[in-house]
Amino acid sequence: MLKQKSKNVIQRYATVFAATLLGSAVSTGTAYAADDESEAMEEIVVTGIRGSMQQSLERKRNADHFVDAITAEDIGAFPDQNLAESLQRISGVAIDRKSGEGAFVSVRGLGPQYVQTTVHGRVAASNVASNTNSGLGNNNVKSRAVSFSAFQSGLVQAVEVHKSPRADHVEGGLGGFIDIQPRRPLDIGKRQAAFSVDATRNELADDTAPGFFAMYSDVLTDNLGFMASAQWDNRVLRTDFMNASYSGDPMTATINGVELSGMIPSEVVTEMQTIDRDRLNVSAALQWQPSDRVEMNVDVLFADNSNSENAYRNNMRHRATAIDGTVVDDNGTGIWTSVTWEGSKPFLFHDTQEADTETQNLGVNLKLQATDNLSVNIDIALSDSFSPIVVTDGALRNLNSQMTYQSNGVGNLPSITTPEDFFDVNHWSVLKNSYQEHTLDDRQSQFRVDATYEFEGGGWLDTVQVGARTYRQDRRDRARYWNSKALINDPIALYGGILDWPVGNFGTELGWIFPDAPRVPLAGLQDTFRTHADLHIERRAGWMPPATLENGEITFLVSDFNEDLNHSDDGNAIYAMMAFSGDFGDTPYSGNVGVRYVDNSTQSVGQVSFPVDIQYDESGDPTIFNSPPEYVDVPHEYTVVLPSLNLRFDPRDDVVVRAALAKVMSRPRFLDLSPRQTVQGRPRTTRGGNGKLDPTVATQFDLGVEWYFADYSILSFGFFTKDMDDFVQSQPRPTEFPGVIDPRTGATLILTDFRPANQTGSSLMGAEITFQHTFADVLPAPFDGLGVIANYTFIESGTDFVNSKTGASYSVPGLSPNVLNFTLFYEKGPWSGRVSYNFRERFLDDVNGGFTGHPSYVEDYDQWDLSLSYKPTDNLALTVEGINLADESVFYSQKLFTGQQYHIYGAVNTGRRMKVGMRWRL
Repeated sequence: MLKQKSKNVIQRYATVFAATLLGSAVSTGTAYAADDESEAMEEIVVTGIRGSMQQSLERKRNADHFVDAITAEDIGAFPDQNLAESLQRISGVAIDRKSGEGAFVSVRGLGPQYVQTTVHGRVAASNVASNTNSGLGNNNVKSRAVSFSAFQSGLVQAVEVHKSPRADHVEGGLGGFIDIQPRRPLDIGKRQAAFSVDATRNELADDTAPGFFAMYSDVLTDNLGFMASAQWDNRVLRTDFMNASYSGDPMTATINGVELSGMIPSEVVTEMQTIDRDRLNVSAALQWQPSDRVEMNVDVLFADNSNSENAYRNNMRHRATAIDGTVVDDNGTGIWTSVTWEGSKPFLFHDTQEADTETQNLGVNLKLQATDNLSVNIDIALSDSFSPIVVTDGALRNLNSQMTYQSNGVGNLPSITTPEDFFDVNHWSVLKNSYQEHTLDDRQSQFRVDATYEFEGGGWLDTVQVGARTYRQDRRDRARYWNSKALINDPIALYGGILDWPVGNFGTELGWIFPDAPRVPLAGLQDTFRTHADLHIERRAGWMPPATLENGEITFLVSDFNEDLNHSDDGNAIYAMMAFSGDFGDTPYSGNVGVRYVDNSTQSVGQVSFPVDIQYDESGDPTIFNSPPEYVDVPHEYTVVLPSLNLRFDPRDDVVVRAALAKVMSRPRFLDLSPRQTVQGRPRTTRGGNGKLDPTVATQFDLGVEWYFADYSILSFGFFTKDMDDFVQSQPRPTEFPGVIDPRTGATLILTDFRPANQTGSSLMGAEITFQHTFADVLPAPFDGLGVIANYTFIESGTDFVNSKTGASYSVPGLSPNVLNFTLFYEKGPWSGRVSYNFRERFLDDVNGGFTGHPSYVEDYDQWDLSLSYKPTDNLALTVEGINLADESVFYSQKLFTGQQYHIYGAVNTGRRMKVGMRWRL
């Protein structure tokens, strides 16, 4: 709480802020009485871009800690169709894109799994389900991350990014936490209705799809308000991508009598993914204030994402005899730049996926002013995410083919050429069919109570606040697979022959060189797979049949699973915090200091099985057979103490200086916690979880200066550090499996076992610069409507993440050293518009490159967006938006062993999006 002097400063600033808006985008309302003379004044309500700038700056300026915000006008005016794409405009924030849309958010160099997401301060359950068709890059499956692509921007009043915590903030955000704030009716304060319709054109998918938004809010009585809104859209998305990741060890071959050795992708894959998505968000709120001492809020936020997906994949595996090629040196590591094989066996795949993810956040809040000095806040909430997924798959195998590989083709992408006619039906036979079911259920229930005592008398102590929170999270992530080779080697002519691709421009934007190939007749394969009278269900060594097949319906056996993730968190947190303010000489100061204590109990349940046999097929691919799974139940407990201090100084009316010191934490991923053992024949590895993991913790320091030098304007500088401990990283170790003889070596089978542990510490430091200004008082008409919003973030970290294959050290995954956002906007009269630019520098995506063992990166990426709006009346707006105007693609690279070069192995193109719409409000 500020002293009266600092309060007066803010009031004077706000008055000047509003007064200077005349002549800009304003609307006028009813007059009100001023002072005892009842002098009539005109209420000025700021709207448009400047209105959102004012609201965002006021939230930032008045805060008692480090926070940035985007208000509803900002979200509505940007060319952003979900909250992730809006959040990328904030300094210190970077996003990952999936299917061309913003999805995952990183804060200050720490990835999505280290960002806590809340709705009105209540922790949101993860809504990220298993997804086979999500392209390259880290998809944050089986983590605590929240995908912001599920949340449409129309339902939200504001989104706040909290970078320094207070003791009353919910723990869990190592990088920070993001609070989504849907609208509430009494905050609107009057009857209001809004409606919009739009159509979005996805250029690559060659599809135009509709969307609509509707909102109604009303103050039913003097103390009761109700608000409901809904937003729905249909999108047809398409992604073209290539993946040629380097995995395993170097390939050795004798070419023209010379033995050559070097790294080469084991396969080159091109894939087209299409998604037909229906996305529905519903938000509702009921507010009741029966007196000035009581307020009750009931909030509902519901999201439903229904996806129907197809993936068409050409897999050029070249495990065959090399007859020609060249190798170059990359700092001691050999790299095959070209090679020709004979006897290669390419593969074709087609799978479909039906997924429906429902997320709901329910909350009831009661605020009581018990006495003039004591207030009590009681909050009950439930957050739940449920997603059933069904995947069907069919695959074909080519006979012996000749292929030539080049490491650097068009755009530095790998290329494949062949003299074979892959559209010859005699080239292909059936390889396998598969059927999968996935189910995710993530539920978090939480209850908290807070009490605040406000002191009177003008002393330095303003308030003392204490509170407690109890919570339980239950996570169930179930997977069932049935991979059958019952139809293997059948001629493809038996199932309808080969099929043409559904599009004729596959990969043209990326420009790769790759053989034209047909696609799988999936429907025919699956029909036969389910109904063939002679079809049998194979038994593996020591296993029961994985499923039953009757009348074309597949039923998985409940007892047979090895990849289920079953985890629960039970916890309690208590805190105490005091807020203070005063004057240090002539300088007002304020702040808060407190401590939060967290007591957490976890239980991880899973099944573990072990290899009992290994066999090789005719192509040399190993298949490992496992023992029947056994249940494992791992309990664990930990406590964490999280102190925090936030300080604020107001040396001048237009300058704010801040400092903060705190300890923060993030809990481990569910995937890392789950007891399990999955086995891969190629590469020869096993992977499992560790239910005894502790949270990752950090001590952070923040220092910032904010100069509000003019209306709607800010120039700020921020400096921050984080000293982090107990990062989770896999520890590889060779593991023998007695009794299993490897026929290749004649010795006991040895696999590399990867097991996560709290073993890595690291540090990072960074700086943020934000500049925002309008030129109304500088430039002549009509250029006086121009303004600029820009921010830049620089971060560097310690190299403490160790690659399991080489022992080399790397920086924090997900950290981009440089991130830049720039927006030039124009607003005058009925016209407004923005041109926005976003740049994110190359960042480490995975220190071990998933199963490859080589660190993988996402290359530099920049994007241009555009938004235009015209308001023929005060209540009607016509909008045009363009996303990714330059049609940029995302590229991926790897470093190999001792090499220093970044070898491009993949690329993703999703095309441009254009949107036209009409908004109306009452």
